[in-house]
Amino acid sequence: MSAPRGIAILGSTGSVGRSTLAVAALHPEKFRVTVLGAHKSWQVVVEQAQRFSPDVVVLMDPEAAARAREALRACASKTTVECGAAALAAAVTGANVQMVMAAIVGAAGLQPTLAAVRAAKRVLLANKESLVMAGRLLMDEVRSAGAELIPIDSEHNAIFQCMPAGYLPGVAARGVTRVILTASGGPFRCADSTQIEHATPDQACNHPKWKMGRKISVDSATLMNKGLEVIEATLLFELPESQVDVVVHGRHSHEQQPRSDLRRRLILTRRVAALAMATVMFTAQTKGAPDPGSPAAGANGNVRPVSADEIWDFVAHGVTG
Repeated sequence: MSAPRGIAILGSTGSVGRSTLAVAALHPEKFRVTVLGAHKSWQVVVEQAQRFSPDVVVLMDPEAAARAREALRACASKTTVECGAAALAAAVTGANVQMVMAAIVGAAGLQPTLAAVRAAKRVLLANKESLVMAGRLLMDEVRSAGAELIPIDSEHNAIFQCMPAGYLPGVAARGVTRVILTASGGPFRCADSTQIEHATPDQACNHPKWKMGRKISVDSATLMNKGLEVIEATLLFELPESQVDVVVHGRHSHEQQPRSDLRRRLILTRRVAALAMATVMFTAQTKGAPDPGSPAAGANGNVRPVSADEIWDFVAHGVTG
């Protein structure tokens, strides 16, 4: 059995970081938490360090780092505590790190993400600002260093899972002609222009399905967030903007979608296939001959382009075997 892979979790006190730690706790034979990074929530980081015994904890705030160092020293922990962006960038490049969960929110996530990429780590990217701010630089570094970059944001991860076998972001996928990002429409989906013009911040934050922070709620309500996701998609999948579409899709929630056996097997993230679908032309070179019952199989078994509607119908209703 191979040794567990070391994972650095940047933004360990946030929702993505906590979820990553939960997964690591379920699979200690596969993952060992070696680095924890956070801003200033030192009490939470100390609790995490006591449970997972990382080699190093890095906090951005000097006072928080001092408090965490004192608390861990008091309980005889072997975890060292460092402070600052340079320390975090150095920590993710160590030989004890094979994977990096990049989940720091905002521009602060760019420097350690770039450091991990340049060290040829496998980077699980949940920080969209890195792509929006410096996407071309980041993707060039991925290719130059031979790193692996896996999108964790649900829409882009679902698209990634729809790609041909063996595909890694940073190159154009052979046979993919279009990517569709879907949006719920948020609280203003059925509002007219007058209602939107006089909308209040509280109304914008009242998403009918998701409970999120106020900034992301406003970005969602105005579709600004979807604009950022278009930028991400063009960079991750090497597609021009003309081949990335956005559709307001009423069937966005997990509970509202039919639960076929096929869709369960695909495991296309928590929002499943309705949140992101790729229009793919299957070719014998990338996927082999299509299943005769699939929407890619044309007359006499010939391969043909597949529309997004056909993919949805096929995933939701077409096959249960």
